[in-house]
Amino acid sequence: MATCLFHVTGPSQAYRIAASGRYIPFSVDPMNTDACLNLFATSVRGEPVTHAPDRQLMDGTGAALVVEWSGPEEIMRTWSETPPQRNVLYHQPWDAHKSEDPLANPGAYYRSLVLAGTEQHLSIVGFRLDEDRVKEAWIYGVLPAEVMGIWRLVPEVMRRAMAGYGVQRMEAAMLRLVGTGGRPLVVEGGSCEGDSETTPAAAEAMS
Repeated sequence: MATCLFHVTGPSQAYRIAASGRYIPFSVDPMNTDACLNLFATSVRGEPVTHAPDRQLMDGTGAALVVEWSGPEEIMRTWSETPPQRNVLYHQPWDAHKSEDPLANPGAYYRSLVLAGTEQHLSIVGFRLDEDRVKEAWIYGVLPAEVMGIWRLVPEVMRRAMAGYGVQRMEAAMLRLVGTGGRPLVVEGGSCEGDSETTPAAAEAMS
């Protein structure tokens, strides 16, 4: 049975990740704790939310990609002592709860993650959007070009008046990408000798 999780990001980032089927982490150095896709298990957090749980810092909020994991799972006590491996889902407790099972005790749960270079077992099966954030991005014309269309050239005052329509366009675009059967998701990365610098293209795709 697949494990259901969600990834918090921004509306435009969610679209680009779903469109490409690829997530680009901040680093691909296996010793860097940012060399992963951050996830939250719905068995602990409940329904997917579009903001960061526990007031955790996120580079983008306003959307959530709902994903399913069908591979092996483990508890990760520390990153440095037992570095994660590719194609394994890890559930990580807060530092003060290293000896506990984070799935059994929600108070101990920090996050779930898959390491950069993971190419199996992960698929996008749904999404959630924060309507207010999508409306704001629509008004300022910063949603993906595929969503904005010719509306990018329309005066801002008109986009403001049609902000609800912008949400409809964004939802329809995401639904076309994710579909009803899910979409495979790869976490880019792999072998490297150190941290990679974030390119402009990578910055667009990551949260």
